[in-house]
Amino acid sequence: MTTFTPALEQLNVYLFQLINAPAAVSAGMLRVGTFFASDAVALFPLVLLFNWFWRGEAQKKGRALRAV
Repeated sequence: MTTFTPALEQLNVYLFQLINAPAAVSAGMLRVGTFFASDAVALFPLVLLFNWFWRGEAQKKGRALRAV
């Protein structure tokens, strides 16, 4: 197990407290959290499909050639 320097440990605690939900969660905060936990994950493949089908053919060919 590695030991954290005091600055990194303070940063770790700060980031944990930043993303940790408070004891009394408002309805809006709960909706935003639910959206990012489930709906945003489901929207990502849809955004990829949208970009694939509705962008120009030249861009598709250019990216395919760069990938090879």
